[in-house]
Amino acid sequence: MKMRNLTLGVKQISNLINWIRGRYYKFKYRAKDAAAVGIFFCDDSKDKKNDFYGRLDEMSKTIKPCHKTIAQLQNYIVEKYNAIETLIGEWQLEQFKVGIILNSYPELLHTPQIEVGDKFPKRAEFLKWHENNEKRFAEARKYPIEKLGLVVSHYTFDYALESGRKLTFQITMEEKTEQCIISASADGKLSEAENKLMQSISHDIDLYKGVSQKDIDTRTPRFLAYATTLMKIDKEQNILKKVQ
Repeated sequence: MKMRNLTLGVKQISNLINWIRGRYYKFKYRAKDAAAVGIFFCDDSKDKKNDFYGRLDEMSKTIKPCHKTIAQLQNYIVEKYNAIETLIGEWQLEQFKVGIILNSYPELLHTPQIEVGDKFPKRAEFLKWHENNEKRFAEARKYPIEKLGLVVSHYTFDYALESGRKLTFQITMEEKTEQCIISASADGKLSEAENKLMQSISHDIDLYKGVSQKDIDTRTPRFLAYATTLMKIDKEQNILKKVQ
């Protein structure tokens, strides 16, 4: 594996498309002889679901191709945020590898993915889905990273706040699949304004990555993530207008 300097901050990537579809209700299932299993999932209302897909349709007509390469993204965060390359631990690299396999190379797994559909699943259906996901995750962990030929890099930068606290951003990316994970943390409790600032920086990097015409036409996870970020920004701006 070709590898640039990397570091941590990488969380397990499950299924980006299912996350973006608007599954926001939180519920818990408890097996008869086991601890509770919690996950964010939902059977959102038909109106909300239709509104989400309707907005995607509208946005696909107005969003212009603005795709950036990994090299361009690296230059951007170095020039704008003084980001630097850092090392990654083996465990964090493995988690990133798992996410890449689940999102970009699912054909490498012997365990097929189970789709739960749009209806709210019954307890038995959910537990079956959860168990299947655990098997797929374990299988992806065992897959040798060397066989993937990944070119991974990781950058990090700090952002000083007026309060004296500090935000830390970590961006992990892979050149072949162009997957990119952005994480942010703080060294203390943030005010509402500071939280919004942290989100705005993450949004800025997300939007800079851009999308290609193929992403737009085929509704790739990259396009869905890009469109969702735009929706979040639009919602935040509308909330601000109402407060004012």
